[in-house]
Amino acid sequence: MVGREGRVPDFGRLRETLMCGRADAVPIAELFHDVETVDAYMGREVGTYAELAGFYAEAGFDYLPFDAGKWFAGAKGEEGQRAERRAAREARKARTHLTEDVGRRFHIEGPADFEAYDWRMHGWLRGGGDLSAFDEAAGALAPGMKVIAWSDGIFEFFTKMVGYGRFCHSLADDAGFVERVFKEVGDRAVRAYERVAAHPSVGALWLADDIGYSEGLLLSPEIMRKHLFPHYESIGEIARANGKPFIFHSDGRLWEILPDLLRAGVNGLQPIETKAWDAREVKRRYGGRLCVMGTIDLDLLCRGTRGEVEAMVRAHIDGLGKGGGFVIGTSNTPTYYMDHGNYRAMLETAMEHGVYGGRVG
Repeated sequence: MVGREGRVPDFGRLRETLMCGRADAVPIAELFHDVETVDAYMGREVGTYAELAGFYAEAGFDYLPFDAGKWFAGAKGEEGQRAERRAAREARKARTHLTEDVGRRFHIEGPADFEAYDWRMHGWLRGGGDLSAFDEAAGALAPGMKVIAWSDGIFEFFTKMVGYGRFCHSLADDAGFVERVFKEVGDRAVRAYERVAAHPSVGALWLADDIGYSEGLLLSPEIMRKHLFPHYESIGEIARANGKPFIFHSDGRLWEILPDLLRAGVNGLQPIETKAWDAREVKRRYGGRLCVMGTIDLDLLCRGTRGEVEAMVRAHIDGLGKGGGFVIGTSNTPTYYMDHGNYRAMLETAMEHGVYGGRVG
């Protein structure tokens, strides 16, 4: 299968770039796409893994992202895959952007709830299940593609379980509870990554843990070094042992803890949120050790013109792509409310302009 502008999927292109090398072209990567974004690009409802892999190949990607909800759920068959996508569309209709709803009861109100917590609600953390879903995904890939296994992060999972407000209070009121939850969630996540990393379809591991916002960090570096980074380091060791790159996703400005992420074995940092910090400065300081990923302003994709999007893509490729170590994408994730024509323009411009030995030095 060949993408637009004649780009043939080749995971080696992305792997080499994640390791701060220079491949034949600037790769494109996103953590995931909202279902509406995929359907809008393809002009129809996309249902099966094969159809989804077809979107990724046509749009210029070298991989199929595979979220943790699928890891140990078993093979589904084509009808099961379509049902999964239909359910995702229905869930989107009831979406909310509030993460700390007033009056909401979270899964865990305190230590007693945590001790009785039913981990079966989260298949990837429960410790059981087979890897047949990866076999199924592998059979859907175009030649040259791989799967990237990704999950929500340890801190994100904690705050979704207890609420961010209760998490903050617990840091002062019950440090032992905080330590127990971080350890349990982190250990389970590490075991899950250890299982999937060895599957031959998996080309890289991607952990999505939003620990920052546009002005800084959501928790102190000291807390992260005590409770989070040891788990990140374990996942980094698993990636290294299996010869696979380790990508880390977080929104926000992360200057204070970039050395910690490097020590944890992170190869690529995504999405380098445009309003939070300057990707050129990140590459100036850490180029050769850390692959810069993302950078295309989501607000511009929502409200800008096609010409403005094309100009930004060209400027970022020219400024960040020289010498390699740059993967282009949005400064967060492609969302249902952006201008889908602008997103198509971003992808097409990236494929047309981001060719080494041609437009990129």
